[in-house]
Amino acid sequence: RFFGDDLDPQEVSELLGAQPTKSYRKGDVRTRTRSDGVVVRTLPDGSEWIRKYGMWNMKAAWREPADLDSQIYEIFGQLTDDLAVWRDLTSQFKADVFVGLFLKTSNEGISISPDALQIVASRGLKIGFDIYCDCDDKED
Repeated sequence: RFFGDDLDPQEVSELLGAQPTKSYRKGDVRTRTRSDGVVVRTLPDGSEWIRKYGMWNMKAAWREPADLDSQIYEIFGQLTDDLAVWRDLTSQFKADVFVGLFLKTSNEGISISPDALQIVASRGLKIGFDIYCDCDDKED
């Protein structure tokens, strides 16, 4: 994913060679759809939600059990291999690979192969993790 004040999602798409899962420009009005299907564009005070920065994001399909290697291959297999393009983008914008990891127990683990790490590292990206656990583990 890429973030930045001057980010133009169409330009990023053209450089990477693929369309994002989600994107927006700084200043775009944010909307959300409530569970009843109503589209909401305003905050409780009546003001509109305005995007504070631009964003370009591509998601991988959900995997259970988690398989970060296949998700990295899925995403980067759709994008350019031209490292000059990646250097240009990562010098202009905040960029990372974001992983939301949902654990079933408190002692689960995950690994990433050297090949998958190389794909990420060669593009100048870091990997960030948010780890969640809906654990029923109890200490004795």
